[in-house]
Amino acid sequence: MANEQQNQLFAAAVDEAAMLLEKQGEFFPFALGMKQDGDIRVYSAFDGDECPASTEVISQLIDGLQQEAKSNKIIACAIAYEVSGQFGESTNSQSAICVALEHKSSTPITCFQPYELNESKYQGGNIVAQEGDSNVFV
Repeated sequence: MANEQQNQLFAAAVDEAAMLLEKQGEFFPFALGMKQDGDIRVYSAFDGDECPASTEVISQLIDGLQQEAKSNKIIACAIAYEVSGQFGESTNSQSAICVALEHKSSTPITCFQPYELNESKYQGGNIVAQEGDSNVFV
């Protein structure tokens, strides 16, 4: 069940990020939280700075999700942000959507989906997954 819920969060995060990329060409980090009933809620962070550092936004998202988890309001979460690097067997630097997934009863997973924007249309590549870090359900 946990893997299915993480898959749902991953798909929802990539869909949201792809939509933002097509509309804006970029996106600020955002989070998704899954309630007990499977309902998914979008979370964002804003401290008044129009161009905040991604690390600061991610830190604020983690703080908020920790509160939601401690209050048993969510059972799983995802934090999505943009990264660049070499993914999978590629030797070229690529842009990717990174989704850090956590579930209260499963091992955290971090997934990368390299992408290209062709005439403002999102084109995702092969997903690369690895074990992630526990930041929310600690």
